[in-house]
Amino acid sequence: MFAFLNGNIRPRNLGILMVVGGPGGSGSSTIAKHLGKHFGLRRYYGGARMRQIARDRGYNSLADFYETDYFLKNSVEIDSDIDKYLVQVSYQPDVLIESKTFAALSHVRGIPCTVKIWIDADFNVKVKRTMLSRGGYSNPEDIDENSPEYKEAYENLKTRYQMDEQRYEKLYSIDYPGAELYNDIVVDSTKLDVASTFNLILNKIKDGGFIS
Repeated sequence: MFAFLNGNIRPRNLGILMVVGGPGGSGSSTIAKHLGKHFGLRRYYGGARMRQIARDRGYNSLADFYETDYFLKNSVEIDSDIDKYLVQVSYQPDVLIESKTFAALSHVRGIPCTVKIWIDADFNVKVKRTMLSRGGYSNPEDIDENSPEYKEAYENLKTRYQMDEQRYEKLYSIDYPGAELYNDIVVDSTKLDVASTFNLILNKIKDGGFIS
């Protein structure tokens, strides 16, 4: 099964098509930026388009946006439009697509990818990383898991994960927790910093012969 755009299979001379995904707080966005720079790839981020849609509707929080009547009524159309955009950009030369769904989508639609990478972490670690990314804390040890801020961040991330799982199963019958089904490389970054995660992935790419 092969992917077609306007009747054409993605030519090999378009070079690398790398896919990086992971749930919120996993560190996938940071690693995607490093990989894109290292391999000279143009990075496209599906989540950025979703966040822009949320901001256009007056929401800075995806968790809040996911609970709106507008999203509940239009989620299939919104997700489909984002995925159509990602399929289109996959036909550009030397591309990195950062997306929670594209690894599975490429599997379903037969889009040939150079390598597909999934990054995950312990849920509590993901919550703290999310809090760190928003500012106010300098390191995870400063975060009290009994604090109202932590509990709010925990519930927001949990809501995002549950909504993502339900949406992707409904849209494409994707087994969201089953990263190994769709990805070539799956990394648990719970006990790794950014540099260690990045170097581990580079070694796996090299050892797997995905990029010479």
